[in-house]
Amino acid sequence: MLDSVVAVLGTFQYASAERERFFSGTLLREWCGTYRDTLFDQHDEAFAGGLKLQQGKSWHEWKAAVLLHHLTGFHALVTRYQEPRASRKRRLLSELASPSLVSLLVGLDRPGRAQGPDLIMFDPADRNRWFFCETKKKGEPFTKSQCDYFPEIVRRSGRPISVLTMQLAPSGCAEGWIHGPSTDRWISPRAERTE
Repeated sequence: MLDSVVAVLGTFQYASAERERFFSGTLLREWCGTYRDTLFDQHDEAFAGGLKLQQGKSWHEWKAAVLLHHLTGFHALVTRYQEPRASRKRRLLSELASPSLVSLLVGLDRPGRAQGPDLIMFDPADRNRWFFCETKKKGEPFTKSQCDYFPEIVRRSGRPISVLTMQLAPSGCAEGWIHGPSTDRWISPRAERTE
C-alpha cells in the first residue's frame, strides 16, 4: 500500500465544541482573520465557507493547518492549491517545488482530477523547508486515487507524505495530542528541491 511513502505524524483529538463553532461559521471567520495569508486566504474562505461548510467539510484540514502552524511556525497551502483560481497558492507552490513536481500537482502531468495531499506546510523564512500533510479521520483508509497518485508525488518531491489522524475527543476529555509528533521525523532541516 502506501507504507513506504507516508510518515505518521500523530493523532490529535479535538473538542466537539470547537468543531461546532467552526461549522457555525464563527471559528472559520475568526481563523480567516487571525491567519489571513499565513494559513488561509480568500480562496480558502470562499471554498470552506460555502457549500462545504453546510456539508460539514474542511474542518480537519483547517484544524490541522492551525495545529501545525503552532507547532512549527510554518505557513500553509490548504487543500485547493491545485485549482487554477488559487493564484496565490499556485505562485507559492512554484516557489517551493521543482517544475517537475509542480507539473504533477497542477500541470500536464496531473492525472485527471486527482487531489494532492491536503496541506503543504512551508517555512516562510526558508522555502527549502516544507512538507506535505494528509489528514485522515480515525480509521479512514486511503482512496484508490491516493494510492495511485501519492507514490509519484513522493518520488518527484523526495519527501514523504505526513499523515495526521484526527478524532473526536470522548465526552469529558480535553483536546490534545494522543500520539504527539516529533518534528525531526517529518521535517528535514534542509530538504533540497528535486527535479
